[in-house]
Amino acid sequence: MIRYHHALTASVILLMSSKTAFAYYDQDSFAEIILMGGASTVAAEDTSLVISGSEVDVLTQTNRGDWEAFTLQGGFGYAYFLTDQLTTGAVEWFPYVTPQINVYYLKSDEIEGDVHQIIHNSSFDTLDSTMNLESTRAMFDVGLTVAKIDWFSIYAIGGVGIAWNQLDFDARPNQLGDDCGVDGYQLDSENSSGFAYEFGGGISISFRTDLALSLEYLYTGLTDVELGNSSSDSEFNVEGPELDINSQSILLGLRLAIR
Repeated sequence: MIRYHHALTASVILLMSSKTAFAYYDQDSFAEIILMGGASTVAAEDTSLVISGSEVDVLTQTNRGDWEAFTLQGGFGYAYFLTDQLTTGAVEWFPYVTPQINVYYLKSDEIEGDVHQIIHNSSFDTLDSTMNLESTRAMFDVGLTVAKIDWFSIYAIGGVGIAWNQLDFDARPNQLGDDCGVDGYQLDSENSSGFAYEFGGGISISFRTDLALSLEYLYTGLTDVELGNSSSDSEFNVEGPELDINSQSILLGLRLAIR
C-alpha cells in the first residue's frame, strides 16, 4: 500500500509538472493587435513619357529624401514562443517568431521633379512636375525577435503582398518653359495594383504584460505603379509608363497582447 501511495504521489507530481510546463508554453505564445503610424520619404524611378508619338519627356524626381509623406498601419499577429534555451546572461536570443497580417496606407501629396523635354534630339528642362500618390497594401509579414532583455526587445520584420495604387501627374511651365513657349499638361488619375515587398526592424518596450511601445524602420517597394495615359489637355496623346516606387518609413505605435 505504501509503495502504491508513493507511486501515485509521484505520478500526480509528474502530471502537475507536465501541465505546468504546457501552461508556461501557452502563456508565452500570444496574439497581438498592432497599431502604428509615422513619417515616410517616397522615391520614384526616373522614367519617360512619350507625347503625341514623337516627343519624349524625361521625369526626374528632385525631392528625394524629403520626409513629407505619412504611413498608417493596422495588423494582427501571433507570437509563437520558440525556445528559452538560447540565453546568455540576461539576454534571450530568438525567443519569438510572429507571423502577421498587416494593412498599410501610404500617402504622398507632392513627389516633385523636373521634366526634360527631348525634341529633335536636343534636351532641355522646360517643366516642373508633381505626382500625387495614394497606396493601400495588404501584406503577409514575419517578425523575428532577435534579442530580448526583460521588457526590452529588438526585432526584424519582412514580408510580401499586393498594393493598390492611385497616381496622378501635373506638369507646369517653369521660367525656362515660359521662354520657350511650352505649355503644361495634366494626366488623369490612374488606379493600378502590383506586387509589394518590405523589410526592416525595430525596438519594442513593454510597459505591462499586455502593452508595448514599438519604434520601427520599414523599407517598402511598390512595383508596376501606372501613370495615366489620358490628358486633360486634348492636344496631348501621352503614353503613361509604369514606375517602381519605394518608401522609407519611421513608425511609432502600440502592440496590444491578447493572452
